[in-house]
Order: sequence, then structure tokens, then C-alpha cells
Amino acid sequence: MIKPVPLMLAAMVLITACSAVRDSQFNPVNWFGASRSRAVETAEGVNPLIPARRQRVNILGLGSDEPETPYEGLLVITVTELAVERRPGGAVIRASGIGGKSGLYDPRLIRDESESNATTLTFELRALPGMIGTSGGEFARSVTAAVVLTDQQLGSIRTIRVKGRTNERVTRR
Repeated sequence: MIKPVPLMLAAMVLITACSAVRDSQFNPVNWFGASRSRAVETAEGVNPLIPARRQRVNILGLGSDEPETPYEGLLVITVTELAVERRPGGAVIRASGIGGKSGLYDPRLIRDESESNATTLTFELRALPGMIGTSGGEFARSVTAAVVLTDQQLGSIRTIRVKGRTNERVTRR
């Protein structure tokens, strides 16, 4: 029968050897090393989160020969939230709504010039219909859009309205 002391001594030697493997190249966990942060080089004045507009070039290379296509989004059914968040130099107007179908994408706040005046800004919350087009739960049909306005654009504005198909939300200062 094997005595327990030599067996325990052998187990301790094997366990202490594991600490040497922890920092070595043989440990697969260490193959890529720790991650590090580094700065990304960007052109000054360019926001990488905002996509650049594509310009169609005609054969002669003199710029675009086609006008931009108008936005053809559908009015959402219900506007559920309207928030005006102050920022340095202006404000962000954010609106959320619920559409008739799931799969809506590219929501936008479109300014309604016919109902806007010197003291009131009116927007319509619109979104493009998706290919799926099934009616899902409220979460699947919800969209959120925002627009940024400067202090100069908000100078005389006292009321902001966002319209949907069945309701509108209004905020005043």
C-alpha cells in the first residue's frame, strides 16, 4: 500500500507547476494577449457615426444629374413620446411612435411646413415599411427618430408638435 505522504508530495509538486504554465505560450488563453485601447485617426470635422452622402456623378464628372429622391415614409399610427433635450448650442427633439406593422426602418421627423409658423414647429413621425410587414407586439412596431436644432433655429419657437396618424404630442416652453 502506498503511503499518503509521498502521494501528497507528488500532488503538491504538480499543482505548483501549473503556475509556471499560466504565463507561458503553451497556455491557449494567453495566445492573443490582453486588449489595449488606441485612438482612431479621423479627418477633422468628420463624424464617423454620420454616413457621408453619396453624390451621383454624371459622365462628364460635373456633379449630380439626378435630383435626390423624396422620402416616402409612412406616418406612424401613434406618437407615444416626445422629448426636447437641451444640449450646448441647441436641443435634440426625440420622438417615439408605434407603427401599424413590424419591420419599419429609417424613421425620420419630417418638418410640416404647412402647419409650422414663427412660434410653432410641427413635425411628422414617418418610417419606411419593411419587407416583413407582419403585425407584431408593440415593441416590434416601435420606432424612434430625432432631429437636432440650433439655438438660432429655436429662437422664437414656443411650441413643438409631432403628429402621427391618430394623435399628436405637444410640448411648450
